[in-house]
Amino acid sequence: MAKTGEGVRDGYSAHPEGADGWYRDNGASYRNPHEDAVGDVLALAVKWWPLAFAGQVLDLSCGSGEATLALRAAGVSAERIDACDPYTQEAFAARVGRSLQPWSFADIAAGALIGHTYSGIVCSYALHLCEPSRLAGVCLALAAASPALVIVTPHKRPEIGPEFGWDLIDDHRDISLRVRLRLYEANGLVAADR
Repeated sequence: MAKTGEGVRDGYSAHPEGADGWYRDNGASYRNPHEDAVGDVLALAVKWWPLAFAGQVLDLSCGSGEATLALRAAGVSAERIDACDPYTQEAFAARVGRSLQPWSFADIAAGALIGHTYSGIVCSYALHLCEPSRLAGVCLALAAASPALVIVTPHKRPEIGPEFGWDLIDDHRDISLRVRLRLYEANGLVAADR
């Protein structure tokens, strides 16, 4: 099994089944090696954009709970954080002490969020792994479930335009942490479940 603290990107790049295969094989022991940076920027997000965290929040592709734990530390009540990930149920339960929904990007594009509403959705170091052919469907499904999307990413991807149901409101780059923090607002392209 590959170490998750080193070479995660190299691991899924080299895996014969890509990121899905790597996370399926390593999900039980996964830890984001950038957890400290995630915590730092999510503390800022809660401070800067409180409406995104005022109600129920979804930690999308939650890994072993790095964003969930950061949100808790920033004052978001544990009862108001839902989480989903198709591969990291064991790692998440071990660290956070509760279960998650096993939703994948494919599940979300197919309607897994219908009937769910969130004040904000947080996706940390994951949405860039969504298959490009599926990204629009995932983003539109997210926009139907929430007015706010917070992305934590180490690079420019994913590129989410208004045609995906979201308008970029703020793009903060912390060069010292090598991370970007973006806030998107649902633009009404899809009818919301809210």
